[in-house]
Amino acid sequence: MKGRAVNVEIVAGLILFCVFAGAMLLVLTSGAGAYKNVGDELEGQFGERTCVSYIAAKVRHYDSQAAVEIVDFNGMQALCLKEEIQGTPYVTLLYHYDGYVRELFFAQGAELLPEDGETIIAAEALELEEAEAGLLRVECVTEGRSAELYLALRSTGGEGL
Repeated sequence: MKGRAVNVEIVAGLILFCVFAGAMLLVLTSGAGAYKNVGDELEGQFGERTCVSYIAAKVRHYDSQAAVEIVDFNGMQALCLKEEIQGTPYVTLLYHYDGYVRELFFAQGAELLPEDGETIIAAEALELEEAEAGLLRVECVTEGRSAELYLALRSTGGEGL
């Protein structure tokens, strides 16, 4: 009789251990899924925010009416940032081409093609517009997600691009 009581205790202990191990496995599996979802979300936000943050930093650097404008570059919209270095005028163009936001820096008057620009970040689209006088709207679409930013050009006094 005593042998059966020991066997029941062992079986009950094994069942309890299996239930505990199964519950722990379920918790770990659901935690791993949540972690993956959070990682995917952060990665998506990184792409869209990086695109508009990069453009915002560039615009702030060139923040004056004469230095920032939206232009046509080979049939596509581009943000044109102008500066003068040692008496020579230079242009930086930010535009979307072939699945990337690209940057092209060159001496004013040089003839370059869109594919000559350095790739900055993968993007599906980049939209630039003067929302109102002195207010630039930038929208970047990456991985199906859109980030929009409005930039007030401080040095223009609100008088336009």
